[in-house]
Amino acid sequence: MPLIPKGTARIDARDGAYAAALLSDTGGLTQFGGFIETLLPGSASSTLHWHEKEDEMVHVLTGTVTLFASEAQTPMYPGDTACFKAAPPLGIACATIAILRPATWSSVRGPGTTT
Repeated sequence: MPLIPKGTARIDARDGAYAAALLSDTGGLTQFGGFIETLLPGSASSTLHWHEKEDEMVHVLTGTVTLFASEAQTPMYPGDTACFKAAPPLGIACATIAILRPATWSSVRGPGTTT
């Protein structure tokens, strides 16, 4: 069992508003992805999307975010979790997260995850 000490995971950072600690990639895992993502206020984690062959779970660690899933907007706070079952493109398992305060959350996707 390889240990990934705090601060040693590979980091994907874009435009200074987004950073993701790629825990599963750093650990050499290939069956699912596990990340800790951090975004600044006014930014978004992604566009509305879905995964046909992989489930996705998001767990808020710090900050306040708004989850956009289908046509609903749901505030999420530290300790809240959202789960999305794999679905075809017309399914409701699509989401993006908008940041209201600096926020950090973990996400897990698998199998078939790509970064």
